[in-house]
Amino acid sequence: MTWARGAGFAEIHLQLCIDIVPSVVTSWEVFLGCSPHPNAPTLRTVLAEHFSPEERDFFVGNLRPLVESGKHVTTDRIVYLNAVKPAP
Repeated sequence: MTWARGAGFAEIHLQLCIDIVPSVVTSWEVFLGCSPHPNAPTLRTVLAEHFSPEERDFFVGNLRPLVESGKHVTTDRIVYLNAVKPAP
């Protein structure tokens, strides 16, 4: 909001929406191929590059059954910013 104000906008309104919903992904392979946004690595890459074999086994052993059970939830976040640019 500070950036919007700094750019000259007024009457600034920001709305944050957070939804926790059941995940549509129930395949472990699909889940491994997911990433939170287009510039982020997939979970498969993160596990391979940043986890030790023991850490990977622990992570997979705990999360995979949850994903495959269909009881996994996902959190969607979106921010809407509305503002008015006053006439010069």
